[in-house]
Amino acid sequence: MHPKAEIFRSVISKYVQGNSVDYAYQLWSTHPFHFKVTRTRKAKHGDYQYNSREKAHMITVNGSLNPYLFLITFIHEVAHQRNIIANGMRVAPHGKLWKGIFRSIMGPVMNEQHFPPDILQKLRQHMENPRASSDTDLDLTRSLMKYNRRNHSGVIYLESIKPGERFIFEGRVYKKVAHKRTRALCRDVRTGREYLIPELSDIRRI
Repeated sequence: MHPKAEIFRSVISKYVQGNSVDYAYQLWSTHPFHFKVTRTRKAKHGDYQYNSREKAHMITVNGSLNPYLFLITFIHEVAHQRNIIANGMRVAPHGKLWKGIFRSIMGPVMNEQHFPPDILQKLRQHMENPRASSDTDLDLTRSLMKYNRRNHSGVIYLESIKPGERFIFEGRVYKKVAHKRTRALCRDVRTGREYLIPELSDIRRI
């Protein structure tokens, strides 16, 4: 096995379930790319970039994700790479062509060998029309969060409180103003600035 292949398998095996390692390696070996596991990024779970000058593909995935969300994110980003390879740089990043590729390469892992039944049920619904981010699918996100590495028992989510209530999020005090689909409009009590915070964020009620 080529040293780069050994390195990839060694890294990916730390983040996805054993049954999924071979498939992740298969995706990588078909069209190899630079792969990096990163620290947590609040704005995204993963990222795909193409360096046209060096003709190099790069995929990154947050290392803090649970194995199932890591696998979904990894395949999501591989679908971007395949989309660029097949359709060029000007193709819509999350358009019909990307969705078709994403569904196609997700197909082999859409079974209970790779996902628990509760996630699989929501994932099948999600893949009927996959979105730019799985976080916008609250049903799927709730299922995935059950398998986070830290214990979520007793955690309160932002969606559980009503507009007008105050809460603490990441050390700051906010007041929930209004619900906006998958996010809530919230006002920082100290500064008066308003932010959109995901409804499934962990909070502490005041």
